[in-house]
Amino acid sequence: MICCDEHRIMQVLLGLQTNALKFTQKGRVQTNVEIITTEENQKFLKISVIDTGIGIAKKNQDKLFKLFGFV
Repeated sequence: MICCDEHRIMQVLLGLQTNALKFTQKGRVQTNVEIITTEENQKFLKISVIDTGIGIAKKNQDKLFKLFGFV
């Protein structure tokens, strides 16, 4: 069992998918969700959105998660 804020997970996932679709003119958008279990039997969600869009400039990548409070 994984305890999480379902609303927040959906909000982040929809944001990632929306951006991927918005900036992918040609190619594909793929979403993967995986449950990871640690040696201590903790469970985590690993969510990835992969696309063939234009991407984020290297100089802007360090700003990516500051909006969410991550350092």
